[in-house]
Amino acid sequence: MGSAKLGIAVSTLVLALSACGSGGGSGTTALTTSPASSASGVVPSGTPVDLPVSDWTPDQMRYALYIDGTLITDGDCIRLKEKSDGTITTLIWPKGSTARRVGNVITVYDAAGRAVAASGDAVLYDGGYGEPPYPNACTKGSRSTFLVQDDL
Repeated sequence: MGSAKLGIAVSTLVLALSACGSGGGSGTTALTTSPASSASGVVPSGTPVDLPVSDWTPDQMRYALYIDGTLITDGDCIRLKEKSDGTITTLIWPKGSTARRVGNVITVYDAAGRAVAASGDAVLYDGGYGEPPYPNACTKGSRSTFLVQDDL
């Protein structure tokens, strides 16, 4: 199966499974095709990155939108190149998220210190477009920001 067909099959499966519901889910499930998980949950060495975060937590109401694309390193920021049209979007990560840079790869960690995403990952997140509640260097001048509302 070609990579494009595989991507469509994975996206279709994720959307189909999310439509079935899981009791507390939002309808769309966070997906990374090359997860950057750390079995130990220990944050590795690297340079800390000023990651744009929100005050959103998983138990709050969610927007009904999703974003699909590939995470890219853009200077000292991690952004998303949207699959649909190539738009570069700044992601606003959930409360407690942090990031570290090693070489040209920026890895995002959840509040528990588990790696949840990294530059180069193909992702599908639910959330919504909006202004960042806590602007930082990565959000200044950004043409598009998306608040990630998945429980990563």
